This record gives sequence, C-alpha cells and structure tokens, in this order.
Amino acid sequence: MSQSLLADALAAGQSIVTPNNRLARDVVARFDAASRAAGKLTWASAQALPWTMWLERLLLAALAARASTGWSLLDASAARELWHTLVVADRRPLLNSRGAARHAADAWTLFHGWRDGDEALTRVASGGGDDARLFAGWADRYRRRLGALHAFDHAQLPDVLATRADPSWTRSLGGFALYGFLRLTPQQQRLVDALRGAGVAIDEVPAARAGSAFRRTSCATSSLEVAQALGFARSRLEADPRASIAIVVVDLAQRRDEVVALAEEILCPDRLLSLASDSPRPYGVSLGEPLASVPLVVSALDLVAMATGTVAATVAASAVRGPFLPDAATRWTERAAVERLWRREARREVAWPDILAALRQSDPALHRRWSALVVPARTARLPREWARAWSDWLVAAGWPGTSALSSAQWQAREAWSNALGKFAALGAVTGTLKPAEALETLRAQLAETLFQPQSPAAPIQILGVLEAAGLSFDHAWLAGFDAQRWPPAPSPNPFLPLGWQRARGVIGAQAETTLSHAQALTVSLAGLAREVVVSHADTIDDAPSSISPLFEHWPRVPVESLPHVERFSAAMMSTALERLIDETGPPIAQGATVRGGAQLFESQSACPFQAFARYRLRAEAWDAFPEGLSAKERGIVLHGMLNAFWDDVRDHATLLGLDAANLATRIAAAVERGKMQLTAARWQTLPPAVASAETRRLAATLGAWVDEGERIRPPFRVRKHEQAVECEVGGIAVRVRIDRIDELGSGGLAVADYKSGRVIGPARWFGERPEGVQLALYAQAVDQLDDQPLRALAYAQLKAGEIAVSGIAEADGLWPGLEVAGSTARVPVASWDDARAKMRDGIGALAREIRDGVAPVAPRSGATCQYCDLKPLCRIRVLDDRGDAEAPDA
Repeated sequence: MSQSLLADALAAGQSIVTPNNRLARDVVARFDAASRAAGKLTWASAQALPWTMWLERLLLAALAARASTGWSLLDASAARELWHTLVVADRRPLLNSRGAARHAADAWTLFHGWRDGDEALTRVASGGGDDARLFAGWADRYRRRLGALHAFDHAQLPDVLATRADPSWTRSLGGFALYGFLRLTPQQQRLVDALRGAGVAIDEVPAARAGSAFRRTSCATSSLEVAQALGFARSRLEADPRASIAIVVVDLAQRRDEVVALAEEILCPDRLLSLASDSPRPYGVSLGEPLASVPLVVSALDLVAMATGTVAATVAASAVRGPFLPDAATRWTERAAVERLWRREARREVAWPDILAALRQSDPALHRRWSALVVPARTARLPREWARAWSDWLVAAGWPGTSALSSAQWQAREAWSNALGKFAALGAVTGTLKPAEALETLRAQLAETLFQPQSPAAPIQILGVLEAAGLSFDHAWLAGFDAQRWPPAPSPNPFLPLGWQRARGVIGAQAETTLSHAQALTVSLAGLAREVVVSHADTIDDAPSSISPLFEHWPRVPVESLPHVERFSAAMMSTALERLIDETGPPIAQGATVRGGAQLFESQSACPFQAFARYRLRAEAWDAFPEGLSAKERGIVLHGMLNAFWDDVRDHATLLGLDAANLATRIAAAVERGKMQLTAARWQTLPPAVASAETRRLAATLGAWVDEGERIRPPFRVRKHEQAVECEVGGIAVRVRIDRIDELGSGGLAVADYKSGRVIGPARWFGERPEGVQLALYAQAVDQLDDQPLRALAYAQLKAGEIAVSGIAEADGLWPGLEVAGSTARVPVASWDDARAKMRDGIGALAREIRDGVAPVAPRSGATCQYCDLKPLCRIRVLDDRGDAEAPDA
C-alpha cells in the first residue's frame, strides 16, 4: 500500500522529503527504474530531498520573498566552532573542550527538537543539576552571539520557518510527501502544521514493507558473522547479477575498517590481488570516514603542520616519504631514510630546519625545492588568511605530487578545498588565530566532516541501522543483532535534565523510548527485502550471547544451511606449498675479511642465523627510542668516559696518589669528555632532568668503579685502550677493537672489556656453544699483536649500583675478583694454558662455521631470542616443518 501511495505522490508531482540522503536517492532510483520498466523513454525526474536540504530550500524560498530579512543561516561548521569558542572562554578545567562543545551543541539541537512550543531553556535547566545549569549559561552566551551575528543555526531553522510561514511565499512551493519517517519530533511537527496552515499540501507516506521470508541464525564470532553475511551476499549476486542485497551492521561505525577489509577479501579478491585500489567494487558502504583520516588530506595537514611549528618526527617522516609529493613513486625509499636519521639522534620532534637538514642527505632535489620555500609568518591571522597561506604553501611544496590521482583522491582533494573554504569563513566566529590554534581548528573541522567518494551504484550495500530504514532490496542480512546491542542501551544527553528528557519522550533518553524506537526500526528492517536473515554472534568478548528478543520469534536455521562462499584466505591456506630448507649460506673465501668483529662470533654462538642475517645480510632493527639514553648510547658514553679518565690518570700509582677533591675533579672532567661522544643536539633532546640524572649516574658509576674495581688491584699501567687490531681466526680476517690492555706490575698483560650491563661469568665460556667469546677473540688478537704473555682476562661490569669484575687469571693475586684457572670446579679448565687452548678451539670452531656459511635458526636457548631483533625475519615463533616442535619461550 505504501509503495502505491509513494508512486501516487510522485505521479502527482509531489516532492518527497526523507529522513536522510540515502533514502532520497533510493526513491529517485526506484522511480527511474519503474519508468523504464513501464517502457517510457522520457519522464520528469522525481524530486526527493532529505529533511535538512528541504529546510534549506524552504529558507531560500522565504528569503526570495523577503520573509526573513536581515538574518542568515549559520553554517554548521561555524556553529560547532562557536560552541567551542564559548566553552574554552569559560576557562573551566575540562579534559576535552571539543568533546564538551560537541555534547553542548547536541543538547542545543535536542532541546529545540523536543521542547514544547516556546519552552525556555533556563526554566528547563533550573530543574537539573550543575551540568544543566552550566549548559544553560553557555547556551545563553551562544544565543547572544548569534544575535550579534544576525544569524540562526540549523537547530533553530525549523522554528524560524514555522514562525514565518505565510502564503506569500509558501503558495508557490507545491506539494510534499514525508516518506520513511518513523516519528516526527515536536519541532518537525510544528513546522509541518505551520506549513499546512499556510496552504502547503503535505502528506505522510509510510515506508514500504516488502519482507516475506524471515530467518535467524548465529555464528561463532562477530568476525565470522560478517564474513558469513558477505558470503551470503556474494552467492545471491552470483545467482542473480541483477539482485540488490543489503548488509546491515549494528555497530558499523566502530567496525567499518574490519567490515571493509572482509568485503575486499570476500566480494572482490581479484582486485585485492591486483592491488587495484581505484577499480569499481561490487559493494558500497553507507558510512563515510572522517575527512581528517583520508590519506591525501592527512598529507596536506602534515605539510601544513611542518610549516606551523615543531611536529612529531614520525609525522614529518610519514609526510616526507608519502605518495603526495613530487616524484614520490621513485624517491620515497630514499626519503624514508630521514626517519632513521632522527631515530639515531633520538629526535621526537623536529622543526622545519631539521627537516631540510635531513633531506640534504636523503633527497637533494626535494631539499633544494623546499629550501626555496618561505615559511608562513607565525603571527595571529584570520582564518581566511591562514587558508590562503596554507594553500600557497602546499602548491609550492609540490602537494599533491606528480603521480596521477585516482577518482577517490580527486574527490578527496575537492573535499579538502571545500573544507578549507568553510574554514576561511570562520573569522566572524573565531577572530584572529595563532598558527597552532588555526591548525587545531581546521583539524577539528575535518574530523567532523565525513567523506564518502562517489562511485557507480553497487548491487551490495553495507549499511548502518538508521541508513537502512525505509530502503528496499531483494535480499538482506542483518548482522550483530544480539540481546546486548539491540535494543541499544539508553544514552541521555548529559547537559539536559533526565526528567525533562523522559517527560518529552526523547528517543534514547530512557529504556521505554529506546525500546519503542528499536521496535519501529525492527519493523522497518523486516520489510527491507523479500528475504531477510538476522544473525548474532554466539560469543562476544568471550561471553555467551543470544539473539535480540525483538527477533526471537523469527524461525531459526543453522548457519550451515545458508548460502556462503569460501574465504580467499582460507583457500590460500589450504594450498599445498613447496618447502625448501636452506640452512647454509655462500661460503667465505679463505683469508677474506668479514664484518662484525667480536660481535659476529658472539652471534654465531648464540644463533647462527642471527649472525648470518645481521653481519652478512646486514639486517638490523632501527635504533631504540627510550625516554633517556639507549643502552647503546650509554655504552658509548661509558667507554668515552673511561678512556678520558685513564688518558689523564694512566696508572695505578697515580690513582692511589689522588686525594678525594682531585679525584672528583678528574671524574667530572672524564664525564664531560665522555658525554661529548654524543652530539650536543642529542643531549638537547633529553629533558633537563633526565640529562642531569644521566650526568650524575655517570659520575657515580665511575667513582664506584675506581673504588671497588681499580684501587684494590696490584700495580698496573694502562697501556692501550680502544686498540684496533686485525687478526686471523680460522682462515678469516677479523677486525676487533679491544677496550683496554693493561701492563701488570708483576709482568705480562691483562685484557679488560667494559660492560654497562650484566657480564657473563667464565663458567659459561667453555660450553659446546660458548658465551662471552669476546675476550677469547681479544686474547687471540693480543697474542698476534704483542710478545708479552697474556695473564688475565676480565669483564668489567660498570652498571649503576652493580659494580663487579668477572673473568679468569693465570695466578692468584693478579687481579682480585678473578677466578684462578684450574683452582675451582666452577670453571671447567685444568690450568691457564688449558683455558687458553679451549678458548682458541671454541672461536676456531665458530670461525669455521662462519667461513662455511652455517646459518640454521638454532638459538642457544630461549634467552637468545628475548632481545633479538630478527624474529620477524627468522619467524622463530612459527611451528617447524615437522609440526611437532616450537621455538623455546624467551
């Protein structure tokens, strides 16, 4: 019946008014299809408008008849910014001023939509709490600002039209039919009554009800439920290419990305494989994404931010390597190097000069182009001045690049231009803005602007609940309609008294109105198509779930009985793949020099694949990015500090001769020289408190080491530190750098290696997979470098609060704290010579593995993997080829 009424209204030339734009487009499309089916070659287009656009048309008619002289409609974005301006001006300690402004604007719209006649907000707020009174104060200032601007907003527009409804301008409007409205608000009803009183013919036509086959089912999880719905849609479309299918998802706004990803895989896997991002899809999504998150717009915002002040280094790096700059397709990999440079310098924020300096190394051409740019002056300006300056800046910077834009990207560019135009018109509301304020205002405006690129009509439509109401399809699947989410929980506005919202019957303010609205929507969804399937997930967040009571009377069917298609990923997983185990790399030529030094041998012992990947494939993770200094940086500073100290003191006798004041002076000087191993810019990136704490820690660590590790030793002289040596081990040439070589007072040499972390004791130097092999390699290098005998090997642990020395010596008394070779069962050697022989054998065996290219994924223990940065490359967590073993836990 309703469909016939709608057809009669269209045939009579009435304009159709709908709750939303999608239903208006659907009315026009159905009218055109019916005209073609009737054999017509030409026909008058159907006139269908969403409610908001209809109001604007009415306003234009009133203005044309001079029925609303002197007042204008404030743009929605300007109204939102006006609310935010007033909230910020209140100077209250709000966690989120824009969130508060958004709730206040919603309350303003809600109040005007549901109030009785000329009901005053101050009287309504007096019956509420502090939040209602606070909102009333904001609303009063908002109303006065509108008066000063001689403007009204969209919330007031229906009342403005109702009070000015007069045959002088309404007689030429023609007739209207309200189609698809579940319920009119009191404000809407007042406008309709006023227009009818002014002679406008307005009919109300209920939405079509086409449902006939109803079924309900369930799936194991929410993700599987959406996948099943998409498979159902694909199977129905394959059976009838002319069919139209709807998939309605309760929480589409929260799950949009997940749903789109599944739709790409299930509905058009061929396009997924070809990476054809701009090719037509067999589906459309009703809900757009915020314009601020569209990649092309994100690039523009980031470039503007770079001209406005300091930005996060990750943001600048993303903008520099992004696809919307000149020659991005061929130069993006070189430009990506700026991020690694900034990570090495531990820069969390960068300014425009930093960006230019980084580009000088990675992309000289872009550096030359950007060096010629003039950064916009950072003075307060009106929004229109900022809009012009930013537009000129983007053009000069080369945005949006030299690559051809896709259709969606062109539309995004147009949307950006339109949004910038609206931003430029905000001056009457905001006044002049500082650079950061202007950019924050633009970002907020873009975040509230939804972007949905236009595309050819698709047979499968993915919809939210409100967008689906009133539409008509051949088949429909309703997903996510479990008892927890449907009906939805009440969500009253926090700025309006709850009692008032209940008394006015505001939808969503209480359980009763929420239920009645959900019931009306359920009836509408049941009439969405001839075949309708509703589903829910059996478990949500590991808790059991059941179907909504509003659908419980529908016949239940097992999900296996419904049409579905195999997911592309499942088909790929079931494909038999050929596997090849290759654990040996190319051998190294006899006598060739290999990179990595002592760390190469340490890695080969810990895990041969780690050594091969790190030092032959040169695979490595980017530098750590802690709040203070990284472990690597602390090691660099520590070595520099110790070298500076012993360059000054030189020997044990001089050390013992220093009084406390002199020692403190020399320690302070050594600390400063050690800190110079890092750039001044690196120290400036640290918060002052952190830099000061690092300085104190260094001084305390050196002082403790001198007292606990050096003074107690017998006489010695520091002979060399940071000694670079090239030696031959097992047929390969290795370059090592020995931290320190001492001449002992009793004769012979001692080698020490500084560690800023924990050290490995000698009991673990002689295993089948030896640990701590650095000293063994240093010992062999010293043997080839010097004729004096080596008599002690020591790791010096210089860690704040944990000063220690660990190693072995030839005899007792050479270095307190070292194990004497052959004197304890903890160290499995018979004598110093036996220890040296076993150490030579150990590194010789490792050298042969390195030379032969031995590289299996074989960690010495789970601890080996704990701090390894190559796990994504070796995939140690994946089950092995036999399927009966897994990598050890870290």
